[in-house]
Amino acid sequence: MAEKIGKYQVLGTIGKGGMGSILKARHPSLNRQVIIKKLTLKDPAFVERFRREAQIQMEMSHPGIVKVYDHFAEGGHHYIVMEYVEGINLEDLITSKRRIGNIAAMLIFSEVAKALAYAHSKGVVHRDIKPANILISKQGEIKLADFGVAGSTSGSDDQLTQAGMTIGTPAYLAPEVINNAQVKDKRSDIYAMGVLLYEMVTGKKPFVGGLSAETIQKIHKGQFEGPKKINPQTKPVIAKVIKQAMHKKIKRRMGDLKKGIAAFQPYLRRFVEASQIQGAIQGYVDGSMDLEAKASNPLWGFLASRGGLLVFAVVFSVAGLGAYWSYERRFKYEIFYPDQFGSLQVSLDARMGSKEPGEIFARLRLLKEEGSKLVMLDHLELPLSHLALKDSKGFYRLVTPQVFLEKGFYKLLVDLEDEQFQQRFFLASLEEQRGFQQRAEGLQLSFKNAAKVPSLPAQIAVQPFDLTTQEPLDGKIQISFYRDKQWLDFNEFLKDPNHQETIRSGQNYSFKLSAEGYHSQSLNFAIEPGQTRIELKVPMVPLPVELVVHSEVNPLELLINNRPHYLKGGEEPRIEPTPKVVPGNTRLRLFPGRHYFTLRETGGMLSQLGIGGRSHTLEVLLKSGENAQLWVRPKSEGDFELTMKEP
Repeated sequence: MAEKIGKYQVLGTIGKGGMGSILKARHPSLNRQVIIKKLTLKDPAFVERFRREAQIQMEMSHPGIVKVYDHFAEGGHHYIVMEYVEGINLEDLITSKRRIGNIAAMLIFSEVAKALAYAHSKGVVHRDIKPANILISKQGEIKLADFGVAGSTSGSDDQLTQAGMTIGTPAYLAPEVINNAQVKDKRSDIYAMGVLLYEMVTGKKPFVGGLSAETIQKIHKGQFEGPKKINPQTKPVIAKVIKQAMHKKIKRRMGDLKKGIAAFQPYLRRFVEASQIQGAIQGYVDGSMDLEAKASNPLWGFLASRGGLLVFAVVFSVAGLGAYWSYERRFKYEIFYPDQFGSLQVSLDARMGSKEPGEIFARLRLLKEEGSKLVMLDHLELPLSHLALKDSKGFYRLVTPQVFLEKGFYKLLVDLEDEQFQQRFFLASLEEQRGFQQRAEGLQLSFKNAAKVPSLPAQIAVQPFDLTTQEPLDGKIQISFYRDKQWLDFNEFLKDPNHQETIRSGQNYSFKLSAEGYHSQSLNFAIEPGQTRIELKVPMVPLPVELVVHSEVNPLELLINNRPHYLKGGEEPRIEPTPKVVPGNTRLRLFPGRHYFTLRETGGMLSQLGIGGRSHTLEVLLKSGENAQLWVRPKSEGDFELTMKEP
């Protein structure tokens, strides 16, 4: 007789892990296959996380979020019953494809963003966005899964994120989450979506190395290789969305996923209905559809909206099939409105510097004169793309596509890095542009940055903090500043009333930070032209403490601060599983501070039944520069004791 769990008939086991197992089963009333997640751990924190995952997803109703049907406890174990999504996850798709094409990446990003935006509207922050949690069904549906560490913006789940705890997957953590795991802000999810998009188009993560001090510093500085350097085929709009989503400062980050979805819409006009989107994703996954060609080929969408082959024959006879591709954008206006609409294109020449073209600040605002009033055309988008300049050194050229506007007077406002330009102009109709203006390509407006940015007085604010406690270390750190071929005390230097004349934009600077009980840090950076203040938040890594556990009893399971993982001390900290304590000496490198060590039995019949054996917990204060020793000794009746006292 087949195994049953509750009312569900188990069909097989999909996988097993340290926390539990994943089973395939059949739902008796829905008559469909479902997934059952079984939690075998007894730890109250994991049980609460499991319960919250079920509760959050059961309250969700969105086609892009995996459905949860049931949650119950039976036989000492907890279960979640959820939708069965047969297919592949995004992590495996990236691995198999090496990298995802532009159009497919935009489609997948947009579908995930719709689901995540829905969760945000319900006050839920996912906190573990990554490719492994994005499921792609065989029908091309995109499903967001695993709300196990999700948080409510209402602040009702603080017990899941205690100080010093890391929530989420390191490669996708925003800077503010690394500083404080209790942050519950949808913009942290948006940061992870930027990482997700980066990984799709490049096949690589922007930051590697776990939570090492070097990686954390790069994340806080936003120092990652531009996606176009890794994959030159990356569209500028994708690089722009990545930049906006992954901004190191949360206040300057993309604040709403709808902006990311809107940025990709002009490229996804061939995929509007759900069936079209799913068909495109399905075709990309199985290799039967070239999305790049389909999205860039306007013919089929054009024919479908204009009566099929009859219109095709007319276009062919008038313009010729070979000329159609460049003609399609102008077709509507050339045929129907040549005396009412004109063509406009804007180009900007921006200074080259340390920025990539997609990182240059450029904004175009167009106003139309209506009588004595100027009306802002908010609905008009003028996206900029990059063209390499062969005849001009030191500048990038950014250009808009050709746009068609009603003839009349306009005013254009251009913000380009630190400069603004304004121009009033008259836009003639297409007939007039071809006629007396002799400009078949339409009106061309060009603007150019000045050659150099003046050096400005600047401020440097150094803010060291303890990596493990996140507490500021003001006044405890010796900060040295390199100037005139010698190292000076930076705090003394700041007392000079003329120090701002020495620190200026457009120059490189070097700092050293040192303190008793901490590893020294070196900083080398540049203040970019035009910047007048730079704030350096520097994580100082405490010197580790060596703890030796002397044990005289059978192997025991070790938990540090009630968790099976700990932050290993060293100049490059990393999270590692706690080792088993075996007879003899077990050595651990930990950071100073207050820790709780729990040792519990792992063998025997009770453990096999899922019931924990004897356990003892000891609170230990580890001090910087002092190594510690802990003894585990047998007691009567098979018990053991845990103490800091020597035998």
